[in-house]
Amino acid sequence: AYRGSNPLSPAIFLFMVPSSRGPGRSPLKAKTRVRIPLGPPGLPPPTSRFRSRLKQKHKEALEKILPIVELPSDDLLSFEKVFGRKAPVYLEIGFGNGEFLCNAALQNPEADFIGIEFFLTGVAKLLRRLTDYGRLDEPVVKNIRIITGDARIIIPSCIPENSLNGIFILFPDPWPKKRHHKRRLIRREFIELLYDRLKVNGLLIIATDSEDYA
Repeated sequence: AYRGSNPLSPAIFLFMVPSSRGPGRSPLKAKTRVRIPLGPPGLPPPTSRFRSRLKQKHKEALEKILPIVELPSDDLLSFEKVFGRKAPVYLEIGFGNGEFLCNAALQNPEADFIGIEFFLTGVAKLLRRLTDYGRLDEPVVKNIRIITGDARIIIPSCIPENSLNGIFILFPDPWPKKRHHKRRLIRREFIELLYDRLKVNGLLIIATDSEDYA
């Protein structure tokens, strides 16, 4: 579904994807083709970022490459200034190891992409993808920027309203235990926040392999 001129138009396109890899894990393969069409009050607190067990190669990526592509998490962004051009902008929330985000940017050079990720291991894995797994000193993919932290806090601070052509949330943690449901990312307050950031006819695509979450 998409954000249309009618404020009552649906804002979520929800995919149920069967997966043998367990709930919350993306079944997308490394060579998946990606075609892209041309906190706030009341939200629960984030969980830990699990900083402690980073591998040395991940630490090096964070130290050397992250400063090149990282955006501030507390300033309202101008995408034209960030990317140096006027182009469609897409956001992925919780990009994990960066597989989808990297493929999307490579296959759609006419568009720009921003990824928000809470866990530093995932950020480091994307950085290594962008530098051919450490073989290069700077990212080979030029149309990606990264913001690290909690999307529920970052989006109202950094992402202007009516600015995004699309938002992807692929396989968010389903938090299957009932007592943990308050930690789920997909809640009414958060969807309303995202809706305000979409342009007219912008897409909000959410995929899950958890029947209970859907």
